[in-house]
Amino acid sequence: MRNYAALKLGQSRSERASDTLLRQLEVEEDPEVKSHIAFALGALHEVRAVKKLLLLLSDEDPLVRKYAAIALGNIGERGVAERLIRTLETDPNTSVRVYAAIALGKLGGSRAFKALICAMQEDCEEEVRNIAKKAAGLKKEGLPW
Repeated sequence: MRNYAALKLGQSRSERASDTLLRQLEVEEDPEVKSHIAFALGALHEVRAVKKLLLLLSDEDPLVRKYAAIALGNIGERGVAERLIRTLETDPNTSVRVYAAIALGKLGGSRAFKALICAMQEDCEEEVRNIAKKAAGLKKEGLPW
């Protein structure tokens, strides 16, 4: 139920919804709910959430890290690129690296592009290599979101 509520708040596009989600993110312990809150904050393009989302990139749960990367890509603050690059290069979870690559593709910039090229050539997982290629704009097919 809290998952659904977080997603609905993310669709509302209101400042009150953002405030509620930001407060809940600070106290939420359930990884699935925390993931949905992160996604909703990204859908709202809530810049005030950036610091908290950056912290979530280090969460023990890969679902939380994945949704934090998605949210950061949606918010679009270029200042987060270095942290997303580190996630792309070091996260042990394939899905998290995939979404870090997508987020970097959305952010753009030369440093993000270089990191995507590196991942495209060197990541141990084919899925990450393929998404990095798409995110770098070197493949014409669309990205998953």
